[in-house]
Amino acid sequence: MKLVYWPSGLLKKASEPLTETPDPELVAGMKATMYAHHGIGLSAVQVGVLKRLVVVDDPDCPVFVNPVIKETRGESVPMLEGCLSVPGFFENIWRAPEVLVSYQDENMVYLERLFQGRTAHILQHELEHLDGKLYLNHLPAARRSSIMGNMQALRKAGKLR
Repeated sequence: MKLVYWPSGLLKKASEPLTETPDPELVAGMKATMYAHHGIGLSAVQVGVLKRLVVVDDPDCPVFVNPVIKETRGESVPMLEGCLSVPGFFENIWRAPEVLVSYQDENMVYLERLFQGRTAHILQHELEHLDGKLYLNHLPAARRSSIMGNMQALRKAGKLR
């Protein structure tokens, strides 16, 4: 699957809920793309599909359909964060250390679970994608502009397709 790179307008669009079981080929393709690019999470919009679907590098819970953060817990902590749609750029982003998430699994079974640490951080990042936001929205405008210039240079050099 081909990744969608920032500043594509597609990444600014909100994703639609899935009403039926996700296509297993889409899920498998998302996982393969995530791992091929050394990622730890990927939302469907990042491969051009505007559906509320996320895959995460977590063996206990790798697929999230229509996920919603019901509650955040704890005092925000920083974690170095990057994004497959903004390759090569990492920033410390402050997020809650625990999140209560309701979602459906790949079989459309409803679940609710408390996630902590790394997985909580990943889910907050990926769920923002579903609402048309990126981790860059947490940065000052000057830093976003700097990253934009670097991304344009990468695109011009043919390193992003």
